[in-house]
Amino acid sequence: MRKISVVLAVVVLGAGLGACGKHGAKNVYSCPNKGSGVGFEGVKKGKLTVQTSLPAKSFWTGADVDHLTGGYEFELAKDLCAQLGLGRVRVVDKPFASLASGETTDFDIALAELTTSGRGTHSTGYLATDQGIAVNTGTVVPNLAAAKKLTWGVESGTTSGAYLAEHVKPTSATKSFASAESLFAALKAKDVDAVLVPTRVALANVESGQQVVGQFATHEQFGALLPKGSPNTKLVNAAIAKLQANGTLAKLEKSFSGPATAVPYIAAG
Repeated sequence: MRKISVVLAVVVLGAGLGACGKHGAKNVYSCPNKGSGVGFEGVKKGKLTVQTSLPAKSFWTGADVDHLTGGYEFELAKDLCAQLGLGRVRVVDKPFASLASGETTDFDIALAELTTSGRGTHSTGYLATDQGIAVNTGTVVPNLAAAKKLTWGVESGTTSGAYLAEHVKPTSATKSFASAESLFAALKAKDVDAVLVPTRVALANVESGQQVVGQFATHEQFGALLPKGSPNTKLVNAAIAKLQANGTLAKLEKSFSGPATAVPYIAAG
């Protein structure tokens, strides 16, 4: 299998991806490309409060919410902020489990590599993904029969575990981990033979001695999580549609996400 490597670079993006500086509070970033108001009502006036779960390689670059410098979802948050006519983005770090369960509160949207098929109320999708297989170099997964024999790890609360149980049906019990960081650490320590995560996440997290050897076609989309019954859902969907139409999402994908289509597909049951 060909080794997949991803160069994660923060670039200066063009129109619609304007720079965003610090603004007062450490976790608040100003957006000079603010658009006209569309009636968005956030939990904090004049701000788009975005929850995520750090670390999140490629999607949020920075040690914590006070020191963010780039990443797909960080740039997306700023672009959504502009489309919604707001001047600032407020970023709040939350445990991934609370986001994946759809039970978090006091936020406008959550951007945390959450698929629209997961729990909770989601926007329309902003980035397509399938389910990627990451292993330590030397482990091969040429087909479903080989996949069944492996001990798998997944991130708790994601669609990956459900997919394994329904379509792969491994002979060993699947192990769950609280975060992508701990999941890939378990792979490195050989506590599991392989991990299943969205392909975009797999490409972002593999380190030296690891590789993404395949993916299952699930045709999922990452979407923004919103509070149940949020009056802003239509506005967020409209903003995503505009970013799709003007090429902003394509620029973000090219800059941060890597060539997911280059990973070979494995047929599943």
